[in-house]
Amino acid sequence: MAGWVYGSASWAVKLLALGFLLSHLGGLDPLDAVAGALVGELAGILPIQGPANFGTYEAGVWAGASLYGGPSLQVAAPAVALHLFSLATAIVAGAIAYALSPRTPAVRPAEDPHA
Repeated sequence: MAGWVYGSASWAVKLLALGFLLSHLGGLDPLDAVAGALVGELAGILPIQGPANFGTYEAGVWAGASLYGGPSLQVAAPAVALHLFSLATAIVAGAIAYALSPRTPAVRPAEDPHA
């Protein structure tokens, strides 16, 4: 149960942070920006995606930001910037986790007792 709570809280913080960034990049209303971030993230479950989810993520951000009558095309460039920020953050976080994680020592080949 704790995993669900922590996972949900983590995702909520991510959505709020992406919504905050989108609202400042595109000059959007905070509600439109959070809706755009949410729909952009949900676009990742679509069965057909472009490389690195490019295209579907941006379309999701645009659709989400336009749900409440928000801007139409003014969100296109901020959506691409938001996607690149998300990808860069994931790559950097993964690299930090890899660098800080304990690694199994290299396995040496067993010595041949008949040699």
